[in-house]
Amino acid sequence: MDAVFKSDASDKPHRAPRAGAKREKKALTAKTKRARRDGGGGGDDATTRGGNNPRAFIFSGARKAKRARTVAIEKAERKLRAPVRELGGGEEAPPFVVCVQGPPGVGKTTLVRSLVKHYTRHALNEIKGPLTLVTGKKRKIQIMEVKNDLNDMVDAAKVADLVLLLVDGSFGFEMETFEFLNVLQVHGFPRVMGVLTHLDEFHDVKKLKKTKKLLKHRFWTEIYDGAKLFYISGLSNGRYNLRDTMNLARFISTAKTKPLIWRTSHPYVVGDRFEDITKPELVHDNPVCDREVALYGYLHGCNLKHGQLVHVAGVGDMAVKEIAQLPDPCPLPSKERKQRKLDEKQKLIYAPMSDVGGLLYDKDAVYISVDDKQMNFSKRQLREKLLAEGRPLPDEHAVDFGVEMVHGLQDTRISVDEKLRNSEISLFKGSKALKGEDFQKKDAFDVDSDDGDSEGDSSDEDDSDDESDNGSDGEDVDFPSRKQKAGDGRTRRAADFDEEPERGYEDVDSEDEDEEGEDEEDDNEGLGRGASKWKEMMQGYKREKTLMELIYDDTTGTTRGERVNESGSDSDSESDLFRKQEDSDSKMDTLDSFDRTKFLPEVRSGLDLDDPALRNRFVTGDWDAAKARSEAQPRDENEDGDEDEVFGDFEDLETGEKFGPAKRLEEKRAKHEEFVSEGGEKSVNKKSPNYVDPDGPSSYFELVKNQMKEETARSRSILDTLPDHTRQAMEGFRPGAYLRIVLARAPCEWVENFDPTRPIVIGGILPGEEIMGLQQLRLKKHRWHRKTLKNRDPLIFSVGWRRFQSIPVYSMMDANSRHRMIKYTPDHMHCYATFYGPLNPQNTGVIAFQSLTSSQASFRIAATATVLEFDHSIKIVKKLKLVGTPTKVFKNTAFISGMFNSSLEVSRFEGAALRTVSGIRGTIKKAVKPGEGTHGSKDGGMKEGSFRASFEDKLLLSDIIFLRTWTKVDVPKFYNPVTSGMMKDTKEWRGMKTVGQLRFEKSMPIPVNPDSIYKPIERQKRVFNKLQVPKALQQALPFKSKPKLEKARTRETLEQRRAVVQDKEENKLATMVQQLNTIRNEKLAKREQQQAARRAARAKAQKIEDEWRGQLKKDNLKRAYREKGKAEAAQARAREGGGKFAKKRKKS
Repeated sequence: MDAVFKSDASDKPHRAPRAGAKREKKALTAKTKRARRDGGGGGDDATTRGGNNPRAFIFSGARKAKRARTVAIEKAERKLRAPVRELGGGEEAPPFVVCVQGPPGVGKTTLVRSLVKHYTRHALNEIKGPLTLVTGKKRKIQIMEVKNDLNDMVDAAKVADLVLLLVDGSFGFEMETFEFLNVLQVHGFPRVMGVLTHLDEFHDVKKLKKTKKLLKHRFWTEIYDGAKLFYISGLSNGRYNLRDTMNLARFISTAKTKPLIWRTSHPYVVGDRFEDITKPELVHDNPVCDREVALYGYLHGCNLKHGQLVHVAGVGDMAVKEIAQLPDPCPLPSKERKQRKLDEKQKLIYAPMSDVGGLLYDKDAVYISVDDKQMNFSKRQLREKLLAEGRPLPDEHAVDFGVEMVHGLQDTRISVDEKLRNSEISLFKGSKALKGEDFQKKDAFDVDSDDGDSEGDSSDEDDSDDESDNGSDGEDVDFPSRKQKAGDGRTRRAADFDEEPERGYEDVDSEDEDEEGEDEEDDNEGLGRGASKWKEMMQGYKREKTLMELIYDDTTGTTRGERVNESGSDSDSESDLFRKQEDSDSKMDTLDSFDRTKFLPEVRSGLDLDDPALRNRFVTGDWDAAKARSEAQPRDENEDGDEDEVFGDFEDLETGEKFGPAKRLEEKRAKHEEFVSEGGEKSVNKKSPNYVDPDGPSSYFELVKNQMKEETARSRSILDTLPDHTRQAMEGFRPGAYLRIVLARAPCEWVENFDPTRPIVIGGILPGEEIMGLQQLRLKKHRWHRKTLKNRDPLIFSVGWRRFQSIPVYSMMDANSRHRMIKYTPDHMHCYATFYGPLNPQNTGVIAFQSLTSSQASFRIAATATVLEFDHSIKIVKKLKLVGTPTKVFKNTAFISGMFNSSLEVSRFEGAALRTVSGIRGTIKKAVKPGEGTHGSKDGGMKEGSFRASFEDKLLLSDIIFLRTWTKVDVPKFYNPVTSGMMKDTKEWRGMKTVGQLRFEKSMPIPVNPDSIYKPIERQKRVFNKLQVPKALQQALPFKSKPKLEKARTRETLEQRRAVVQDKEENKLATMVQQLNTIRNEKLAKREQQQAARRAARAKAQKIEDEWRGQLKKDNLKRAYREKGKAEAAQARAREGGGKFAKKRKKS
């Protein structure tokens, strides 16, 4: 019955209460909302009065308000960073590079497959190279899986915009994760998001929760508090759960690019395709010859210019032979169509090295790869049989229009060029039909073609120079479409390969006369009456190259020219057909407005290029003559009026705008009308320092950003007016372009051992970065690296795009700004490191390794550093102590020998400070000539290199004199690039080994210098003679200063000399005392033995007691700690609202 009652009750409609407290409460709420919405009315109650309460949301005190404002300002300032100028940027941004990294077996491939399936509904079988996906209307991402190789990790860290760091939740953090994090921190530290996998292996919920919390806080320690960490558990059809993948994909789609200084100032390409385009015959003749390689990828960073040197990671510096921009293989959806989300057809994927997508874009072709399983064009035999028998084709074998086109292409036996060559066309009724082979242009690369000779026989030719330049009639055809403006706003350039140079500055009149003579002879050729006129009009425009194109462009193109003078009579009907081209003059003037800087044909004939007066008008002329000319011009008081009278109106040839008195009068009238329309109010002085623009920037930060944007937009607008080839020659290719880069002289090992799973990074090298020199770093040994770095031990550096091995020299700066060499790197301190290699800008991050092999169990990152400066004259010194001994000693002078080997060395150190072991200071005075010395010496005088020195006190012949000097340390010029990309396995690359490694491998003992061994020093105590004061001096001294010491007695005293004789009573007493002492000593000995035995027994018993008391105390402490932990856990649960105490409080 209860079940029936509940089901009936659930079917009843809701009935609003008509009376009671709930009804009154709802009515009051509705009335308050209505009053607030209307802004007035209401009852007498404060809650029912209209409008918002102005005191409801203010601060209760001034201090609280001040503190809140301070916190808000700090938050806003913390978000600010120095504005970075955008050096490049195309129409579409380059793909957002997402790197998936983690230890082996953590699930990187599974995650990539899950993301690709989520974004494109495509199932990947094999992942090789980057995967480009369209994830939104304005966003593309490029997913790249990073292997567990230190070379790949370093290369990926330099180009990654977002890093997905995978961690095995069932195992915890591994060493590769922390190594990759340190590499990211040095190379700009892009955005990092963690992903915990293998969480389905936890069966205990409490243990899973505790592990998540532990790993999350450890992850925050390495990155920042609040870093995103995703949890993924469980698989479905070989991919992760849809909900977990969707959560991760949402954050990837909304992640923003962090501007990094190195990347914004350097162009780089992440290669997604690799091709060897070397001629097969060259490889057949010499298998180890240098190859020619074509790389494809999107351009990132800034603009890449022609001829710029690039560095391929793992290969080396290479020269670019050719750069071309290709159509985007993975374009974004059209902006014209408005849509909220992408269609299934717009969710594109491009992965050429993974054989996904089926499209390969080349410079002059697009290749479509179709799987054999998808080829359904093999039913043609059945179709032909049925058609021959007259039977209809079944519906399942019906062929659509696209398949018919493919069948037509398959049936083609004659090429398109041959069809065009054999085709005929008649321009006018009754005229001679023209064949395509008559108008075939001679190919510049076909040396054996004889088109000119065959063409020459068809008509009478002149032997003039003009005919030899222009060739035959067929070659002289000028296409009208070359003068027309293309639909996309660019000028179409014809690819002419004429061997003769272009006649840029010849006289036009001579050209006209020759053409007129030709036209008269060819009038009756069969093209109808008036053919000479329309033919002359077709080839009327001759393009002149601009100064900008002469400098930047190396290919011939079509530009704007002037029409050749026409002569003779013309028919209206025939001339109108081709005179329509005259209407395009204004359009071409607008397009090529920047071409006004060149010589115009109408003024060329009137200029004398050798005239010095004309030359002085330009920068390359004489500036003094220009200054004198400007000073000689007459100037009156009413200068503006004179200028108007002399010059009048003039027109700007670039914009077409007119200037002059009429123009200024119009401007004055416009200003007056504007003043009258505003009611004659006084305008605000915007130049006043107190003026505040209401529409201007709110802060200095916004002002700087706006200025940068305006400058970038201004330069971009100027460059956009140029043709594409000229603009690319000036500024290069813009970021976001899909480029084809051809590298010449590539090593054959790179091609033979190419691995598509390794990242291909082509980084542009700026001018000056290819120079080799000395660089100084501020270096610190990593605290997790076990070994201390030794001076002159080779290290592998990763600086900029390069990885190379060099020999650093460590030093410290003392108080005198002297760089003093040290043997080992200090612990937990920075030092200076100087090495030889390619120069890099200041503040560039550097990371160093001792070995790149993955077999090393310990932490592989040896040190991190920053580039301070690069200088060829960096001076590093080390301390050198020279030792000498005195040969002749005087009061304050001594002759020292054994310190130098010649008088020349002594002269260099004259005035240097000396010091003895006892602390007596001295100075080097002058060298002693060899052979000089005291008379009668057996060795013939002083040795070579002896010198005279003065000291502050007298020396002893046993003293040792030191001279502290500094000697320069040379930095070894060793540079060994890491060419891991040319190896089949990165373990095969081996650099220079340290001395310790060589000794360990060859079992060589460390050489020991006996003089360097610390020996026990035995110093004999020196006995000094007593001070002897003469008696005469003692008598003259006062009593206070006289010596009070008595003389030693030579004779014995009376007490010592006399003998003691005892009587019988004294002997008895002495004997009795001796016996009593013997008894007492015996008792004391026995008592001591007994006490020792009692102490031993007591110690044994005390030890047993201490053991059980200690165990008891430990058990009590464990019990107390356990109870305390339970109490704290209960309090924590109570605070969270889940404890029984909280429930009691809620009830109460």
